[in-house]
Amino acid sequence: MKRIVFLFGIVLLALAFLVTGAELAARTILGTHNTDVVMSTRVVWRTVAPHSFLLLHKSALWPFAQHLLIFPGWLLFGAPGLALAISFRPQDADDATAQQNKDHEESLYLYDELALAAQKEGYDGLQDDRYPSNPADIIPAEDHYAEDLVEDELASEHDFLLGPTKPSQQSD
Repeated sequence: MKRIVFLFGIVLLALAFLVTGAELAARTILGTHNTDVVMSTRVVWRTVAPHSFLLLHKSALWPFAQHLLIFPGWLLFGAPGLALAISFRPQDADDATAQQNKDHEESLYLYDELALAAQKEGYDGLQDDRYPSNPADIIPAEDHYAEDLVEDELASEHDFLLGPTKPSQQSD
């Protein structure tokens, strides 16, 4: 039910935009004859659609409607539409979306938690952590690329890290 009322509010907001367009059309049709800052819905309706306005004027609803038509159309439809759309908007979609939002929020604080854990383990941030503490951790490029997985005919002539990979052929 809340969803239907919310959608009805959205329809009222769309209708308010349409009535605003009709007000601009009425201003264009009336030209310089109308100097009102805010046009009532009655004037707009009578200018843009006079036949339907006369049908309402001759109906039994006219005594009730004439009091509402004093207000501008964008206010007449926009205010209730905005109130309904805000009051009955959907809150949280479902549990999966809520869990996804919670996981995203927790990931934002991951760096802070890791920094706090490092401080508890004795890291004070003063030493240079770019230099490895154990020289055995350093793997030279030659040792790393010692196992040649590329066939000889497909290997490049020059490795830009280590130098020439194939023996250069010298012509006599």
